[in-house]
Amino acid sequence: MIDISFCERAEIPNLVEFIRDYWKKDHIFVRNPDFLQWHYDHRRFPGVPDGGLSFILARDSEGVIGVLGLNEVGFNVFGEKGTSVWPSIWYARPEYRRKFIGARLWQQVVKLRYSAICMIGMTPSVRPFFHSLGYEMLINTPRWCGVLDPSRTEELLAENPDSNASEIRTLVGSLTLKNVDDVRKSCSQKDLELLDWEDSISDEWDSSWNENFAPTMIGTDKPAEYLSWRYHHHPIFQYRLRLARTADRINGLIVTRLETLRNRDETILRVVELLGEPASLRVLAIDELRRARDKKALFADFHGVSDRFAQPLEAIGFQKLDAEGSGALIPHRFQPLQFGQIPLTSAYHLAEEFRGRVPKLLECDDFQISRADGDQDRPN
Repeated sequence: MIDISFCERAEIPNLVEFIRDYWKKDHIFVRNPDFLQWHYDHRRFPGVPDGGLSFILARDSEGVIGVLGLNEVGFNVFGEKGTSVWPSIWYARPEYRRKFIGARLWQQVVKLRYSAICMIGMTPSVRPFFHSLGYEMLINTPRWCGVLDPSRTEELLAENPDSNASEIRTLVGSLTLKNVDDVRKSCSQKDLELLDWEDSISDEWDSSWNENFAPTMIGTDKPAEYLSWRYHHHPIFQYRLRLARTADRINGLIVTRLETLRNRDETILRVVELLGEPASLRVLAIDELRRARDKKALFADFHGVSDRFAQPLEAIGFQKLDAEGSGALIPHRFQPLQFGQIPLTSAYHLAEEFRGRVPKLLECDDFQISRADGDQDRPN
């Protein structure tokens, strides 16, 4: 008999063993079970047993035979609020697939009736399944890039055996940002204050988010509680949250982190959130780029599904990469460094309650998902 339910506290070691044996033996959740418990904390998912995890497990007499991880977060549609779920690590032992264990795990997600189901970083093997269900799919999530140190970036890209010097030089030249100090002067705004995130600013952020930001977009709901959990109090990564504020309100947020390549000394600036008014975001972005330049970062990048939300970066010189062309030369995996085109595939389903307002998410410029909304900006 097969039992399917959420992971109990006593089953956490069994889940870790399953991930090690059937998913990836050196996965971060195997190396750091405390991070697994933070990521799937029962307190963030109603219905999960006390001390358990928001992982659905399939079991029989032999133990765990299939798993499906879930993260539940708020979802925003032009100021209306719902709940979304982000599935991850969906896997059944090969010898049990004839019993449709994967489908039975997925059925548990469907029963929970979410406002939106979102995935980013899908493996190619599951694309046909979600295509058959009518999910909206983006085979390669767009990426923008700006080079801060052209000579060292060229040296890095030259390590790719499939590249050539002329192609690299042309690409890096086209992506190199202008002098960021000069750009900062041209972007200056009177009475604009830049400040670091502190939990004490939560009420002010929530007011600005609910009144000014959320009504203009679709995507993950991002009140202060979410930002504090996801970024400010992250147990491993050191994110930098910077706000732009005028006398009457907060009007911009940028979240970044500096990533050091595994077993190397090069760093990359990852821009993971960019929310607010374009003029203020340009100032925030320039300040982060100056800081990253001073810390010897090679380049900066940003992933997002909507061109609209990358416009402040484009205004200061970032370019959208051609994923099928020369842009594929710019790696986006650094733990360890990996060259080659690795599509960041995403899929989305919006419940009927919102379909009247948004028939097609991926055709709406106001829909924004970044790589950090899912599980793509976490330790590997």
